Amino acid sequence: MLEDICYTKNPIKEAIIRLDFLIPIPQFNDEIPSELISIIKKLFPIPEPREVIARELQISNKGVTQNENKVKEWNFHNKERNRKLVITKDSLLLVHNDYESYVKFSSDFFTIVNPFFKIFNLQLQRFGMRYVNNIEIEKGDPFNWTQLLNKNLLCIFNIPENKQIIARAFHNLELNFGEFNVRFQYGMHNPDYPAPIKKKAFILDYDAYTSGILGKDELDSYFPEFHIAIQKLFESSITERFRTIYK
Repeated sequence: MLEDICYTKNPIKEAIIRLDFLIPIPQFNDEIPSELISIIKKLFPIPEPREVIARELQISNKGVTQNENKVKEWNFHNKERNRKLVITKDSLLLVHNDYESYVKFSSDFFTIVNPFFKIFNLQLQRFGMRYVNNIEIEKGDPFNWTQLLNKNLLCIFNIPENKQIIARAFHNLELNFGEFNVRFQYGMHNPDYPAPIKKKAFILDYDAYTSGILGKDELDSYFPEFHIAIQKLFESSITERFRTIYK
């Protein structure tokens, strides 16, 4: 069963959930209700609110104009500062940089989000779930991933005769599942770009999302569907050798 799969050596660098509200919540430009604050601080006790500049382009028969507005951004961190919650009048963002499990990730998310729907009768215009895996190996040929990754992901390395001149090798695959999409980005992004690749690091980045008017029922349904779709893609991207090493 997919839900039983868990890797002790976790390659997930970032696990991200983003909600875009259908209608902005202007109250968040001034404050977050105390009943929400008390819930948030149990998981994210370190608040760091700040103001950011939101730029908006408007096109009319008079031409293109750009408006700038100050927006309050409510940042909350856990004690270790490896998890954060970001709230604005337009959106909510949850990030785990120390991903443990789907159970913990979903628990944190719904602990925070469920009260939002009760208090504000919330509706969404977009929901996204993203898992960014960064697989790093200290030694060896930086372009040799055949023992760990599906060989179909590695064809791009065969294009140049001299692999040593490759500075970046990245693919973008868009998948339409009907009611939602998954954007799968994979390859060697190269932190030293534009220098040639030296570091052996491969990214598997899965971003599931849907748009439209979404309520709580839709969110509850899509959340596990997104995770299953992403997990299936991840499992098809790796080899048995990978599973043995990372178990």
